[in-house]
Amino acid sequence: MLYNEFRPKRFSDIVGQGHITEIIRNQVVKKNVSHAYLFSGTRGTGKTTTAKVLAKAVNCLNPKDGEPCGTCEMCKKIEDGNCIDVIEMDAASKRRIEDMRNIISSLNYPTTEAKFRVIILDEVHMLTQEAVNAFLKTLEEPPQNTIFILATTDPQKLPATILSRCQRFNFRRVSIEDIYKRLKYISEKSSIKVDDKSLVLISKVSDGGMRDAVSILDQVKDLNNVSYKEVSELLGVSGNENMFKLSSYIFQRNIPASLELINYLDNQGIDFNVFIKDFMRFLRHILMSKVMGSEANSVIPMTDTDITRLSNLKVTKGEVINTIELFQKIDSRDRTSLELAVIKAGSFVGKPAEGKSNKGVENTNYNEVDFEEKVKKITFAKKQMVENFKKLPQYKALGDTFEKSKMFINKVMEIKIVPATLKEKNILEEGYTWLEKGYKQFSGISDLKIIICDNGGKC
Repeated sequence: MLYNEFRPKRFSDIVGQGHITEIIRNQVVKKNVSHAYLFSGTRGTGKTTTAKVLAKAVNCLNPKDGEPCGTCEMCKKIEDGNCIDVIEMDAASKRRIEDMRNIISSLNYPTTEAKFRVIILDEVHMLTQEAVNAFLKTLEEPPQNTIFILATTDPQKLPATILSRCQRFNFRRVSIEDIYKRLKYISEKSSIKVDDKSLVLISKVSDGGMRDAVSILDQVKDLNNVSYKEVSELLGVSGNENMFKLSSYIFQRNIPASLELINYLDNQGIDFNVFIKDFMRFLRHILMSKVMGSEANSVIPMTDTDITRLSNLKVTKGEVINTIELFQKIDSRDRTSLELAVIKAGSFVGKPAEGKSNKGVENTNYNEVDFEEKVKKITFAKKQMVENFKKLPQYKALGDTFEKSKMFINKVMEIKIVPATLKEKNILEEGYTWLEKGYKQFSGISDLKIIICDNGGKC
């Protein structure tokens, strides 16, 4: 594969991360290497590659200016994965406390052949809390000549106790220009006949990930005719079609079709954690196409054809904003969470007032939805709250009372709740905070005022 064949072997080969590699190389030269590093950034930007180059640099028998020679015995062993003192563990699959204890126990013995023992933990944010707790003491007081390199795409999920013990480097998305130059070099070295326009397109849709760009080039080279049209069609169908379908279904309020698509994706073995992240980014692209118009090409990493399709979607800026805000509230990213979000989004996608104001300015305020749409959202919110309350024993009485109570809504967004008895009024008043939060969360309307009336309707 091209990615393995052209994977950087030296700091100078790593593309787009010069602000990091220069510092680390100088640390190697000055023999001032830290005991723990945290490499964070999006996928395919060079985190584990940099970690491996660092492992070679500190153990190289003939280093030059902080760079590994690549030809000595240690460099070759580390490159081939045969050095027992350089351990690489995928924390996404080996995340339990037992796996961490195996790593820690290996530190009780001196290195066998290398000057430094290097522990590379990829996707470290996936470790269980128990594994993190077991790791903390070792990270704070590591054995001599031991270097920990932690790599993650979600540093915000790591506890502050780990962040504070590491020297942190943030890997940037690689620029389109840098990716293009690297792809041009690889295609020439590998005798791949591909035009510059296609290489620019690959550089653009790889979204700052060098690994993704090289993987796409590896796929493209097998086409019978490597032309811009062929590459564009390949990238469009394989990358975005399901995103277009799901967003269209949501904005058309076609919830059954949305759920059928999610079921299809599940049967295809899709990773919903990744899919939801990608879909939120896709929604961002839709918003940019609506906000920036013809200027959107510079900020949307998609083909020109797909950008045109985005701008042609029949949806307002307000509806897109509402949908993005709803998806941002998803706590767990699995199939059920996606289905719930789609149902909510399809239920309350609003219709901002069309046309222009008196001053001739287009009315794009997404809170200016008509009264009927707001009533639908609020009614849906009540139904959701009742279901949630009744599932929890401590809130079942509130759910039963709330379900029986009458609800009146006026055009200034006051929701008046009228219970049947004084006792039920007391129950509603005790649960006022939860009612207020629930209405705002499930309706997506922030300017609501909740009023608990007495059983006679007096408020």
